[in-house]
Amino acid sequence: MKSRNWEKSKNGILHRKQSRKAYYAKNKKYEAKRNKKWRVENKKHLQAYRRKYQERKSPAWHLFRSAKYRANKSGLPFNLELRDIILPKRCPVLRTVLDYSTKKRTVKPNSPSIDRVIPALGYVKGNVNVISHRANTIKQNASVEEIQKVAEYCRRCL
Repeated sequence: MKSRNWEKSKNGILHRKQSRKAYYAKNKKYEAKRNKKWRVENKKHLQAYRRKYQERKSPAWHLFRSAKYRANKSGLPFNLELRDIILPKRCPVLRTVLDYSTKKRTVKPNSPSIDRVIPALGYVKGNVNVISHRANTIKQNASVEEIQKVAEYCRRCL
């Protein structure tokens, strides 16, 4: 095996002549030219990669991935696609403005959350909505009758 970056020692083991950092420092112009040539030759590949990277920055992508993870973990059906997740400006339940900032991974009451309308059906098309985390938490363990009883109690108290 002959290469300009490798050399054999006395005992026959291959060693790198110089570190990659040192190589790129010495051959900066050559590598820049080579990289530019690769970018021109692989334009479609690069565009597809950039498009995929941009998708990963979207809040819908984060909701999609976390739902897929939960479905796999719980053994629930999952047939959603990224385009099936529609991001409303306001929570359809509480009418609060949803906060789509993804800088910090902290969950706030107005953070978006995927709601399964009928939980037993899993994450399938037509069974999911994006609502606020608070609305999803309220809905999580209570039945419709229990939620109505709490609403009636709150009306009596106010």
